Amino acid sequence: MPLGRGQRWGLGGSGFLNRLLGGWTVTSIFDYQSGEPFTIGSGVRTTNGAHVTPAEIRGPMISPQLQFVDGIEGPIVWNAGPLISNPADPNFNCRQINSSKTFFCIPLPGSSGSGRNRAKGLHFWNVDLGVIKEFDVTTRLKLQFRTEFFNLLNHPNFDSPANADSSTLTRSNFGQTCCSTESLPASATVNAIGEPNRVIQFGLKLLF
Repeated sequence: MPLGRGQRWGLGGSGFLNRLLGGWTVTSIFDYQSGEPFTIGSGVRTTNGAHVTPAEIRGPMISPQLQFVDGIEGPIVWNAGPLISNPADPNFNCRQINSSKTFFCIPLPGSSGSGRNRAKGLHFWNVDLGVIKEFDVTTRLKLQFRTEFFNLLNHPNFDSPANADSSTLTRSNFGQTCCSTESLPASATVNAIGEPNRVIQFGLKLLF
């Protein structure tokens, strides 16, 4: 920041003001990324005995969107009805996305569904902030105190259904994200496995 001795606003050469207001640095990183593609699984092996077939998508593809539904803990990305169990229904073995014309279905025997990675997960954003203060010890030595905030706003980035293990039609938690949040890449500098919540780190460095 342009305050203190040698900066744009030198504070009139006052030793006290220079020590108090000079030597500050503020740094920040803002990350935004679009959602990761993933496959909606049918939960059934309709083409061979080794692989679960992707779901068949009927109607327009609805992108996941966080929403809250009474009786379900945490947010969901698809408010889907139960599997239609009436064989006479043309959408037998399908789950309808409520208030839409979209159905996610178990393919017929021998069918391979609508393919891989047809859905896109939730977008991700995060703000990190660093506040640094330098103190002159001598003409050659400086002491630097750092405060670093990872996920400054403590914003939850919920996993896609694929990572939350809820992207398969036959699972009771299909379309739910609770309570799985993504860890932040930057927070791995503090904790090797990263943390999804706010992390604050303090550091002290001697510069010579």
